[in-house]
Amino acid sequence: MNAPRPEGPLPWLDGRALDAVKVWAAALMVTDHVAAMWYERRYPLLDMLGRGSFPLFAYASAIAIDRARDPAAQVRSVGRLLLLAVLVEPISRWCRPPDAGVNVLFTLGVGMALAAAWSSFDGWWRAAVVAAGVACTAFSVPMEFGVAGALFPAALSSFARRERGSALVLGVLVVILNLGDLWNLATLAPVVVQQQILTRGARDAVVVAVFPLLLVHACKSLPATGRLLPKYFLHVFYPAHLLVLWALT
Repeated sequence: MNAPRPEGPLPWLDGRALDAVKVWAAALMVTDHVAAMWYERRYPLLDMLGRGSFPLFAYASAIAIDRARDPAAQVRSVGRLLLLAVLVEPISRWCRPPDAGVNVLFTLGVGMALAAAWSSFDGWWRAAVVAAGVACTAFSVPMEFGVAGALFPAALSSFARRERGSALVLGVLVVILNLGDLWNLATLAPVVVQQQILTRGARDAVVVAVFPLLLVHACKSLPATGRLLPKYFLHVFYPAHLLVLWALT
């Protein structure tokens, strides 16, 4: 069954168009891991470019859970990704820096589960979940991109449908992904906060929000049928590229 195609600011892609987005996401992910594994984040440009991979993967995850409209199919999709996350985690721990959280597949799996449940939440429940996500920035969550990352697929799906308040929710999550611990930010002097927002925050917002949105719109011109990638290509590519980068380190 094809993914629904909401008419809104964020087009819902399928087929080769969606695969093109995934290829870009994979390329940016490799850039991010090169920055971390080879250069220990010494080159800000590589680090900044790598940040664009997660929103694109979150977008693809949101479409995947929408495509599996039947609850049983959604549970199977989430279960497969979380099982892969468990199987890949030893490779991730071996290859990546020791301070890295559990691999991003856990974040995307939880995100798909939240995206599947999101339509059953009313406005107050959604506000409560987002507020809990903001509160969780005060704690160390051993998951890449934290609770904000797990909420991102649901927020993208809601934004694509122009649901009320979705732009605000997505904006809050982008801020959290860019600036990290909001509670720690609140303890800084106002001039330092302003500097953080106008420099690092604004710069990363372009990579986390603007660039992925433009890329999705650019890929919209590609066919919505057929495939550019084998079905489980990225499932294999994720652990394989970690091993290759580790071997070349």
